[in-house]
Amino acid sequence: ILKITPTQLGFITSIAGLVQMVLTLPSGMLSDKYGRKNNIMVSRVVAPVTQYFMAAVSGFGPYLLVRSFNSIGLAFGGGGVQAGGSAWNALIADIVPSEKRATVNGAIGTLTAVVAAPSSVIGGWLWETFYPQLPFQLSAVVGLVAAAVFWLGVNEPERAIEE
Repeated sequence: ILKITPTQLGFITSIAGLVQMVLTLPSGMLSDKYGRKNNIMVSRVVAPVTQYFMAAVSGFGPYLLVRSFNSIGLAFGGGGVQAGGSAWNALIADIVPSEKRATVNGAIGTLTAVVAAPSSVIGGWLWETFYPQLPFQLSAVVGLVAAAVFWLGVNEPERAIEE
């Protein structure tokens, strides 16, 4: 479907990891300067949009571009399939009392695993029963709805911005 070789896929995966690695520290610094919620929203929007396009493109160049863009989102908020990330961890530290942080992190990890566990089976069934792009399209819709819920439902505490 992607019309790339296994070697090209490995190269793309390496480049995507490199992009994420290079941008994770600067994105954490931006999170400290401009707020955690903004960084998380970058991730929460970029991840589902790139999920949609991952199923819509083929060929080396287009797929490399989509995966690299996805890595930007992952670097900014730890979005995608990850539970956590620097902006998430900082936001939890800002809004959750210290004696409950591990519990909240555990709950986030558990919820992520509960949702992720059946997703491969459901995605495979959707792929075979309907069409290959449907799991990615559905993931994009669910991700954007989750981003809206996060934006409307989570209030970042006011912090003194250092100059």
